Amino acid sequence: MVQVKAETKPVIINPIGVVQASDELGNYCIEVFPEYREA
Repeated sequence: MVQVKAETKPVIINPIGVVQASDELGNYCIEVFPEYREA
């Protein structure tokens, strides 16, 4: 499962398996999970 820091806002999971979470400062944390990726 994906763990998000407590200070992050709701996470958006894109179909390509990219997780975008915006923090309080408005910055974006982007993580790509290869297991969700389709070549």
